[in-house]
Amino acid sequence: MYKTTLTAVALLLGSFAQTPAMAGPDGKQIATQGQGGVPCMACHGDHGQGSDAGGFPSLAGMDADYLSRQLLAFKSGGRQSPVMAPQAKPLDEAAIKAVASYYAGLPAVTSKPAVTPSADELQRGQALATQGRWADDIPACVQCHGPGGRGIAPHFPRLGAAAA
Repeated sequence: MYKTTLTAVALLLGSFAQTPAMAGPDGKQIATQGQGGVPCMACHGDHGQGSDAGGFPSLAGMDADYLSRQLLAFKSGGRQSPVMAPQAKPLDEAAIKAVASYYAGLPAVTSKPAVTPSADELQRGQALATQGRWADDIPACVQCHGPGGRGIAPHFPRLGAAAA
């Protein structure tokens, strides 16, 4: 009887360990189905690729700590966004970490611009990215986001279609 009781307890404990609720939030599920708000993929795409047309950034391959901090800031109101605040508010810290880890684990997605810039626009953009425009208090993009806009984790994200 003692062995039978121990076996039953072991089986019971084993089933608890496999219970999804015990495993914590599922970042992919939050991204694809939502949790008290619109699913992330509705704006950021089914692969975290974002939407240039909608102005929604790519999240795929971004640093998990950076994404977590941004969601916490939207949740607390420290970062203002009428779109993101209602999405972040229902998420607890575990859900935020889970969805941030999910997006960080996806391969970074690069896209081509919808419009091909002119040579003049490319030249002005390169000057802004590498030198800034100090007359307007605009520092060079590379100062925070690094060479090629690759980002400097965990504080500064990758820009646009920069390679991860």
